Amino acid sequence: GALYTQHETLARNTGIDTPLLSRFDLIFIMLDNVTSDNRRDENVASFLLQRSIQGAGFDAPRSGAGRIKSSSSTPDGRWSIEKLRNYISVVREKFRPSLHPDAAELLERYYRECRAAAADPLAAGSPVPVTVRFLESLVRLTQAHARLLYRDEATLADACAAVLLTICTVHGLHMEQDRSLWEDPVLSNFPRGEDADREFRVQQGRLQ
Repeated sequence: GALYTQHETLARNTGIDTPLLSRFDLIFIMLDNVTSDNRRDENVASFLLQRSIQGAGFDAPRSGAGRIKSSSSTPDGRWSIEKLRNYISVVREKFRPSLHPDAAELLERYYRECRAAAADPLAAGSPVPVTVRFLESLVRLTQAHARLLYRDEATLADACAAVLLTICTVHGLHMEQDRSLWEDPVLSNFPRGEDADREFRVQQGRLQ
């Protein structure tokens, strides 16, 4: 419920010291600003109502010994939360992805660019120090994306996905070279099917 002051540091706003902040792989700043654009309110309301309708809300219908009713998929074909959790549990144990050289090259280049931007006295820089932990986070996110797609090797596409995700955090918000790819995670609309693949290929091309 505290107010976020734009001109203050992230550490001061959150009450978390900078060394501890650097341990988080992803940090998103999500502000509840009242604006004329009602997309955010629509997204939040739709998400909460859908969870309740699908049996995952506080007032969800229960069966048996207090267990929430669930199915493997939602009416529109999307996986249920239970099925998604089971899938993540399986791929987490099954795969230990290795990095493809192309993926490693992209992560190294992005890490060096962020380090250089953070060291530039004329630039705003990242509110979180860009240390070796930042590179380790990029590697973990890349490997996690490979697991999600049921692969034992993290490819260039996985590295691109990790970088694009990182750009939408506090790092990308303060890096000049990332401004064109930064998106507000609250207002983002995720395309489906071939549109999603096409948009990802465009963004991947801009990173390479």
